[in-house]
Amino acid sequence: RDATTAYPELAEHIYLADNGFFTVEFYDAEDEAGARYIYNTLEGNLESAKDGSYNGTTVTFKNYSKRVLSADDKYFVISRIDDTVVYVEENSKHKSDIKDVLEQLGY
Repeated sequence: RDATTAYPELAEHIYLADNGFFTVEFYDAEDEAGARYIYNTLEGNLESAKDGSYNGTTVTFKNYSKRVLSADDKYFVISRIDDTVVYVEENSKHKSDIKDVLEQLGY
């Protein structure tokens, strides 16, 4: 589903893929700087989830960044490759399925 009109300031195109259990948000930015902006904006959502106990990892390279956070019963992933970003915020019971889908997508 195309959700570009919801956040036109963030990306040229925003797509939502929902399988009935969780939703993957896919952001297609104009360039890598735009994708970094999207990544940093969405990363604020992850920071706000750290109220209680949490467990997380961060990996950053030149054209790739990934942040994974488990907090209470929530599982968050934000991943950027070049000028694209994917974001998932869902119940942690779907963690394994989310990992599988993102791996298939190359994130």
